[in-house]
Amino acid sequence: MERWKEELDRFALRLHRMGLGTVAMFILESMKPLSGVFLNLGVFGRPFVDLFVPTDIYNRLLEVLEDRDKVEYLIDKLEELEDGTLVADGSDRPGN
Repeated sequence: MERWKEELDRFALRLHRMGLGTVAMFILESMKPLSGVFLNLGVFGRPFVDLFVPTDIYNRLLEVLEDRDKVEYLIDKLEELEDGTLVADGSDRPGN
């Protein structure tokens, strides 16, 4: 598996465990049409965000936002976790 997929799997699982899966899906879906604009805003707002978010996490988030395939992958993983097709430990449910 590619490294970015493993990182997004862990990120999706973390969001799910924090109870933010549905909110994250909503935000990601709403950002898709204007992803270029949001990416530029993210780069522009970096000095302010660096005060609150670690730089490496913010850089990874910007990497995800600039690639539509990664955004779709993250949304799909969040959907699987939220609807129960993927168990929180990352394995498929028996019988599915």
